[in-house]
Amino acid sequence: MRRRWRKRRMRNKRKCMGKRRKRCRRRMREEKEKDENKKEKQENRQEKEGKRSRLRKEEWQEEKEREREKAEKKEEKQEKQERREVTRKIKTRQFAWSIPYEEEKDKEKIEEDKSEGG
Repeated sequence: MRRRWRKRRMRNKRKCMGKRRKRCRRRMREEKEKDENKKEKQENRQEKEGKRSRLRKEEWQEEKEREREKAEKKEEKQEKQERREVTRKIKTRQFAWSIPYEEEKDKEKIEEDKSEGG
């Protein structure tokens, strides 16, 4: 009896070991696949974030460039406006007359102050 039981036990053990090995291998394979999937997902996420940050950077640079161009245009407009005003004043001779006229006014004020104070 003992011999038969021993045989049966050994057979069962071999079966069990085979099944256990299969199960273990399957589990290991599944874990490997999970790890690979995780790595792929992480790489994809990093690529996407890299693209996003690159896009954000490009957009930011474009926006800065637009702002700079706007500022330059504004300055050019202002310079043109100033030139126009100067040319208009010169044409009407307002500019040419105003300088000596203002100087005379200043002299008169100084003389009045002296006469009042003195």
